[in-house]
Amino acid sequence: MLEVELPYPLNEGLGIAEPKSITVRSVSGEDYDRITGYQLGPIPEFATTSDEGVPF
Repeated sequence: MLEVELPYPLNEGLGIAEPKSITVRSVSGEDYDRITGYQLGPIPEFATTSDEGVPF
């Protein structure tokens, strides 16, 4: 199992669920690995921001 730590929160305010596990299949001779399964955590609230102060 490969575990990856990101130096920043991936889902902070974006409404993106954090992946808890991803299963990948590698086959010799194939160009790409394939995701064969995954588990996601809860979907966080989407943060809305104000356009106030945006110069365009």
